[in-house]
Amino acid sequence: MQSVSFGLHQRQGGYGRSQQSIPSLKPKELDETQPMYFHAHGPGFIHTKGKGVKRLEDMKGLKIRSTGNSKLIIEQLSGISVKGTIGEVFDLVQKGAVIGSYHPLESNFGFKLGKVLDHVTVAYSVAYTAPMFVVMNRDKWKALPEDIKNIILEINNEWIPQHGEAWDTIDMEGMRFFMDNGAR
Repeated sequence: MQSVSFGLHQRQGGYGRSQQSIPSLKPKELDETQPMYFHAHGPGFIHTKGKGVKRLEDMKGLKIRSTGNSKLIIEQLSGISVKGTIGEVFDLVQKGAVIGSYHPLESNFGFKLGKVLDHVTVAYSVAYTAPMFVVMNRDKWKALPEDIKNIILEINNEWIPQHGEAWDTIDMEGMRFFMDNGAR
């Protein structure tokens, strides 16, 4: 299989920006926490069974499993968003309730979706991701001595790129599994 980068540089660059920008937004979910670092899965793409999406017109009326903000993107592309967790996609596709799903490449391996889906539309312009975070209770953080805080911050800084590399690695495994099962 040809080696292809699915956003590695974008994600690593994005990690640095998110470390600075997310706290500045002051989301209420972080009010009682001390953020350690932020991360996100690889780009979510449209995966389908039996029919590839090559043009915008191909999306019209397609039932695609999507949730949250990705639901809005599917609807803007003229698709029909069908609710379901990533763990339900395999059965939804097998039963014909959906023709596809909007998910990152890693899910093709982790949830074995590469066995039931056979097309992926790698379109970064409509890709999505889900920001996630590692946090510590703020009161517990404040109670730590400064030298321990510094050690934790140093470890966090080491984990930021490692976490990004882990997402990239599992994305490649997902694409490999997808292709090995006959995807196009």
